[in-house]
Order: sequence, then structure tokens, then C-alpha cells
Amino acid sequence: YAPHRRVDVRALGVDFYFASLYKVYGPHVGVMFGRREALLETGSINHFFVGEDELPRKFEPGGVNYELVASLAGIPEYLGTLSDAGTLEEAFEEIAAQEEALVTPLLEFLDAHPEVTIVGDPSPSSDRRVPTVSFTVEGRAASEIPPLLDERGVAVRFGHFYAYRLIRDLGLMERDGVVRVSLVHYNTLDEVAKLVEGLAEILGPGAAD
Repeated sequence: YAPHRRVDVRALGVDFYFASLYKVYGPHVGVMFGRREALLETGSINHFFVGEDELPRKFEPGGVNYELVASLAGIPEYLGTLSDAGTLEEAFEEIAAQEEALVTPLLEFLDAHPEVTIVGDPSPSSDRRVPTVSFTVEGRAASEIPPLLDERGVAVRFGHFYAYRLIRDLGLMERDGVVRVSLVHYNTLDEVAKLVEGLAEILGPGAAD
């Protein structure tokens, strides 16, 4: 969610929030927000002589990777280039609008195809979803689709994507999980059109209703 919409941890009222900053156009570093009271209640993973009240030191058993941390300033700098005002709020508004425009033709195609089931909300509205789209095709394993799109220069993937229990409980493990298309704001409408064209060729018109 973090690469697509602005996350306000105070508005969410969460005790903890974790994110992978490489998903937000940064380096391979994780970030953790913790409400102070909740952090104080947790144990230490540092040396025994580091007190339970020493924040954030009790969560830092090793040294900081200074090269990667130094690059984190580039994330808000990049996001600031996406809006005229240069604010994060406006940048994520622009991201949401662009991503809704990108995902709309894909969802319209998938939702109209009689042999495709969208796993999740079929609405393209940015208030309801981000442009990560999972789907299955009747009578076909998810693993069949990506190689055929690879041949057309379009990269999508298949699997459970770490939602193992969900895919298992939906009965999709035997079908190699789902096909996943992961769009983001710097994709283009031409790229989506190429994806839809490739899917139309691979899936065909489908069986009649």
C-alpha cells in the first residue's frame, strides 16, 4: 500500500507499521513505526545490558548501514517531483489519479472476459484499490500465463505472493496461485494497452455465456 497511497500512522491509530522502503522507490531497507507506549512494552533484542526503556537502541542489535540510510533522503525528494506544489499529499493524489487511469482498461478487460475471475475488487476507483491486480483463468494454471506474456515483452508473475494461507483457502494452490499484474504510477497507458492486447491474444474470446 505504501508505494501507492500516503500512509498516516496517526490517522490509522496503529501500534506498529512496517514497510519495505525499496517498494517506495528507495534502497533495500525496512522501516518500522512504533507507538512509544507499545515500544516500551516490548522486549529488547539487543544485548542484556541495554535497558528495556532505551529506544530505539533496544531494537538495534547491529550497526546502521550508513550508505543505504543516507540514500533515504532521495525518497521524499523524488516524490516531491511528482506534484507542482512539491508536497507529499499532492504527490500521492497525482499517483492515485494516474494509477486509476492505468488500471481501468485492464480491469475492464478482465471483468468482461467470461473465463477470468478477478481476485479482489473489480472497481478501478483509487478509493477502493491500488493497481495490483490478481486473477485466475478458468481451466488454466496461473503458471501458464506469464511465460506467454514474457514472449511479448510484458512482465507479470504468478504464485501465492506470500499470501499462502489465503491462496490455499481459496483452493488456488493446485492452480499455481494467481496471475498478478503490478502497475505503478510510472507505467504508461501504452504499456497497459500492450498487456491487454497480449492477454486478449492468449486468452481468446472465451466460452459463450
